[in-house]
Amino acid sequence: MATPFKRGKVYYHYYTDAKGKQRKRSTGLTSKKQAQEEADAFIARIKVANLRGYDAELKLVEAIIAYEADGKSPRFLDKIAKEWGHLKVSDMKPAWVRSHARDLYPDALPSTLNRQVITPVQSVINHAYQAQDGRQIKIEKFEVKDVKKKSAVDGEWHEKFAAHAISRHMAVMARFMYETAARISEAVRVKPEDVNLADRTVALTKTKTKPRVTRISQPLADMIAELMEAPPVRHRKNKRKINGLFGYASRHAVYNGWKATCDRAGIAYAPPHSSGRVSFATELVVKRGVDVVTAAKLGGWASPKVMMDTYAKADEGHAVIDSVFGNGGGKTSQNKHKIDIEGTDPENASENNALEMKTKNARP
Repeated sequence: MATPFKRGKVYYHYYTDAKGKQRKRSTGLTSKKQAQEEADAFIARIKVANLRGYDAELKLVEAIIAYEADGKSPRFLDKIAKEWGHLKVSDMKPAWVRSHARDLYPDALPSTLNRQVITPVQSVINHAYQAQDGRQIKIEKFEVKDVKKKSAVDGEWHEKFAAHAISRHMAVMARFMYETAARISEAVRVKPEDVNLADRTVALTKTKTKPRVTRISQPLADMIAELMEAPPVRHRKNKRKINGLFGYASRHAVYNGWKATCDRAGIAYAPPHSSGRVSFATELVVKRGVDVVTAAKLGGWASPKVMMDTYAKADEGHAVIDSVFGNGGGKTSQNKHKIDIEGTDPENASENNALEMKTKNARP
């Protein structure tokens, strides 16, 4: 029999899971009598589940709570718990999850549905089954067509951008994203205390994936040092609040000034993500020949494949071919490829003459 106890306005109780580990669970009730009844029913259900190896009545929200309690990432699970938390895990077959994924995000792309529904639901359910009888499910992901890569820019673009930036803060932030592959949402959150000028590192503590430490060049370190010496930029509405190192309260405050800077500089508009993260991958891998493993590690990508498939943009101009094969120093006519037999050995002359006649008579 469970003994409910109050925390705030809600009653909780302890129970022992299938692995013998004691866990705390909220009843979600404010009445002690109702909490006692609910806790007793839950304990009885757990005992039956432990005997047969799985819990047929396990709700998805309970599986999510256990998943997060084991230190797993809660990313994207709030919406799933809100919409599907009342459903039994045993009823959530792979085909059902796939067919109802768009109910959560009606206008989402296939890649978004895979990332925000298919993958987290599969992880939660498999985690629950692993704690029971070890079953695993596989939910088929939506087909994702070839991702159109965003255009990259180079160092010359950044020099012009910096020269015409509407503020010194914007110029330095653009350079920071270019050198570190930081996202705009990560850059605006950088605080002075995240910077180590001696080691030339900047800690990104709030990221899309996991925290990481970036390395910066000495010129960029000098630029950041100038910003740190200048008076901090305060929030436009709340003067008591200080914005991040680069002077912005959020990413939404950047875009208008970014577009105006591109117009003033007379350069093609490249949003922060393209001029930063995309250009970082292209510069290191395509132009500088850095191995993809190192580049992905420096840029904070989950894997080199993600970086190459989505971010690194190939150089499709003549520069690569000319650097490998040469440009001949001038124009090449269509007849340039005639076989030249002058200076060949006498023993090969007849063979070359025959080959030349075949070449002349061959159809185009």
